[in-house]
Amino acid sequence: MPFYLRTGKALAARDTEIVVTFKAVPYALF
Repeated sequence: MPFYLRTGKALAARDTEIVVTFKAVPYALF
């Protein structure tokens, strides 16, 4: 179970980073 919790936090952090990057430079994706 601890492994699952660490993985969940890692995925949440990754998704947050993607969202922040997308909002910071949206023009770079198009």
